[in-house]
Amino acid sequence: MNFTEHEIRKKYRYSNLSYVFDVYMECEYRANLTQEEYEGLLPGEFRFDYESWGRRLGITKKQMERAIKELTTKSAVIIQTVKGNKGTSSKYFLTRFNKKFEENNKENNEESNRRTIDIENTSFGNDTGEPREKYKEKKKEHSSQYNNLNIISNKEKGTNLDKIINSYTGNLELRNTLKEFLKMRKSIKKPMTDRAMSLLISKLDKLGANDNEKIEILNQSIFNSWQGIFELKNKGIERGKVTDISAYITTK
Repeated sequence: MNFTEHEIRKKYRYSNLSYVFDVYMECEYRANLTQEEYEGLLPGEFRFDYESWGRRLGITKKQMERAIKELTTKSAVIIQTVKGNKGTSSKYFLTRFNKKFEENNKENNEESNRRTIDIENTSFGNDTGEPREKYKEKKKEHSSQYNNLNIISNKEKGTNLDKIINSYTGNLELRNTLKEFLKMRKSIKKPMTDRAMSLLISKLDKLGANDNEKIEILNQSIFNSWQGIFELKNKGIERGKVTDISAYITTK
């Protein structure tokens, strides 16, 4: 039993919301099927729809909706990465896979460091009669290669907020706008936590019908230095296009 499962069991299993734990365990089962990228699913991602899950778990759609709300906004153990439309399934991401990714990176870094040390302690060149200068060049080359691997690994690691954003959408413009919103929040002395970002994303899905509209909603808050996000003020703006920045100006 992992730590997250333990906490969800303790919170819901023996309450009147026991079905939330059942839904979470189904999420665990589905997410663990994608240890590697498979049919468009990244590690930790799984597909979801109310009808099939409700039938499989024997609970109503209303209970399913409550369970998803509890697991996304109140416990923040899953994040919606793709919102399903009619005839398509939504995608969710199990957030504990972020920690697993970090642990794997740590192990890889430690292994790289061990290899670097082994290379430095190896006397290759001496046994073959190579000149000392050539031996030093080879040692420097190998050491540089492993140092570069560590640099790449650290760059890919990023922050938890970056991982939440990248898990949420593959749209680069939407990702960048979310990161600009984070910068704005820092500038007004209201930095965001991982939980706050999960809640923001959930609200953004409710307010925006598509990626372009979500970008407009975020830009509206960035322009006005708002701490939160709100429905677009000017409904006359064609969805997906901003023709006049003054449309964002408000006296709020």
